[in-house]
Amino acid sequence: MLVLGAGGGMDVETALLNGASHVDAVEIDPTIPGLSNRLNAAAPYLDPRVTLHIDDGRAFLQRTTDRFDLVAFGFLDSQALFSYGANVRLDGYIYTVESFRQAFSRVREGGAMAVWFVGGREWLMRKLAHMVGEATGAPPLVYLKPGALAIVARKGVPARPPPQVIGPWTLSVAGERAIALATDDWPYLYLERRGVPTDYAIVIGLMAALSVLAVAALRGRGFGSADGHFFFLGWGFLLLQTKAIGDCSLYFGGTWPVTTVVITGVLLMVLLANGVARRFLQTFNAWWYAPLFVALLALFVVPRELILALPLGLRVAWTLVAVPLPVFFAGLIFSTTLRASDNPSALFGANLIGATLGGFSEYLGMWAGSHALGCLVLAAYVASLLCTLRWTRIGRAG
Repeated sequence: MLVLGAGGGMDVETALLNGASHVDAVEIDPTIPGLSNRLNAAAPYLDPRVTLHIDDGRAFLQRTTDRFDLVAFGFLDSQALFSYGANVRLDGYIYTVESFRQAFSRVREGGAMAVWFVGGREWLMRKLAHMVGEATGAPPLVYLKPGALAIVARKGVPARPPPQVIGPWTLSVAGERAIALATDDWPYLYLERRGVPTDYAIVIGLMAALSVLAVAALRGRGFGSADGHFFFLGWGFLLLQTKAIGDCSLYFGGTWPVTTVVITGVLLMVLLANGVARRFLQTFNAWWYAPLFVALLALFVVPRELILALPLGLRVAWTLVAVPLPVFFAGLIFSTTLRASDNPSALFGANLIGATLGGFSEYLGMWAGSHALGCLVLAAYVASLLCTLRWTRIGRAG
């Protein structure tokens, strides 16, 4: 048996009590199994039939070659986020169609995959059932009890029909599918359909408008090509950073170290770019956009499954170096063009407006998906290049 999100070990203990010969238990937080070993009298993790893996569930599924009689999804997130107003990220890569498909591929013929979920609205229950059906190619068994859901997908022809009742659980049906399914490109389990929630849109619109008006009032002059250049540099920079935090959750799970690793990589690249520009670069060259675009395209082209299959150290290295590498080249462009400007404070204000809107643009992923955000990052830097070419041409003409 494989348990994803083993937590304190209750699922592992239940499997052992029901005769499991071996259990692979995957848990992302090493503290929880440690507490279980100290406080749980059954001590399931100390049983010789159990192998504990401190790892992200998706990363384990990507690397393992084992087959299991039963793959079980335990409680892999709060399972209590039923309002997008909660202070928790809405995106996550363990409850997606691709994740269920990957887990089902690890099930032996005659085995099963089980997903249980506590609480939630009726549409969320239907969404999970349809996601499992999409991943496995057949409608799963859906069992309900008040406030909880259990989904079972069997591989192969079952020996007998499923029971209608198992204790408090009653066999049910998934219902209509008028719901957007969570995928790796749109990993929003807790959204019923694509779109930016209205209260998000109102707050974002007000903050963006206030930012633009405040900077425009302090500048006291109009906006030109130079402002556009720095505006789009800021837009691309912060959208790339916020998008990277979401994307890298696939590599490590939706935990706080993801933000730490991504921002550390970005800050290192900014520091390195400033150092290089200060010591070795005196003037701006438009050809520096070429390695910037190559680095961006590499992030789009390299399959995320390839990175997910790497050991932890290499995944961290990719996140520290490859993911923020475009920031290094953008930093060279920013430093040299700001140095050549006549009014750096005003241009820096335009850059801050762009960064503000770039950060807000991440929420467009709730509507368009992650791939579209990558295209928007590339478009921002292309717009920056076009504004730069116009700015330098006007400067030469003057």
